[in-house]
Amino acid sequence: MDTTKLQNLRKTIHMTNDSFFKAMIKDPSSKDILSSVLSILLHLPKKEFEHMKITGGEIPKQNQKEKGKVSDIIIYLNHLDLIIILEMNQQNTLDIFEKNSEYANKIAFLSTKRIETRYIYKKVILINFNCFNKKKVKTAIQYFTVNDQNQVIETKKGYQSIHLNLDRIIDMRYNRGIDEKLIRYAKYLTAEGIENIKKCAEGDEELMKTIPKVEEYLENENEIGYYDYDENQERLRMGSYLLGQVEGREEGQKIVIQSLAKNMTIPEISKVSGMSEKSILSLLES
Repeated sequence: MDTTKLQNLRKTIHMTNDSFFKAMIKDPSSKDILSSVLSILLHLPKKEFEHMKITGGEIPKQNQKEKGKVSDIIIYLNHLDLIIILEMNQQNTLDIFEKNSEYANKIAFLSTKRIETRYIYKKVILINFNCFNKKKVKTAIQYFTVNDQNQVIETKKGYQSIHLNLDRIIDMRYNRGIDEKLIRYAKYLTAEGIENIKKCAEGDEELMKTIPKVEEYLENENEIGYYDYDENQERLRMGSYLLGQVEGREEGQKIVIQSLAKNMTIPEISKVSGMSEKSILSLLES
């Protein structure tokens, strides 16, 4: 990758990208800030997260025909019989939440153990970091408890889902009552480039601990190169599909075009979408 492209990427990269998000969450420097954020969201003392085990990888298949699923982050708190799944949702695909829910249910099922005649259930909590606001809801943080087929809440056998709508968390019109540390963390995740990330971390000891790792990541050509490749390949793959599928064709086009424009030229977007350059410019300006 040439020097100019690397420099541009370092100015625009942000932690809502899967590879960057995973690298930072798994790094020991992020343990304190992650513990604080989880403590706020789950209403648990921070000390409960001292011995959390953080992993990420493929969730086992139940049959050969089933497609593999690589989770973003899975956190095990064995002393609480608790499993936390973190998913960074970048794209506004039609079934993103359904897929996340399907695999949260699967993890809940796979973690169930039978000891003689007794079943041991682990509680599973799915936390969605949403980089888009699909329904334009005004709520910054949404909590859901999954019910069984008879509409009876069984939190021990099911799972809880939490949605963090990042655009609302950092918007003063919607974040009243939200812990300041959580607001700062949302700004940190969505900040573009090292200088803006540093500004978001200033004054917060836990976030400042992560900055050396952020800088190290941005100096690693293999890591930042993967970011560039990953982002563009995903846009190329999803662009044409989303244009005709997202609810409300015009609104769907606007969402996709604005997303594509972050890393692609107008002619490239035109080629992927089949739209004229004039139509694309019109959507970007609207």
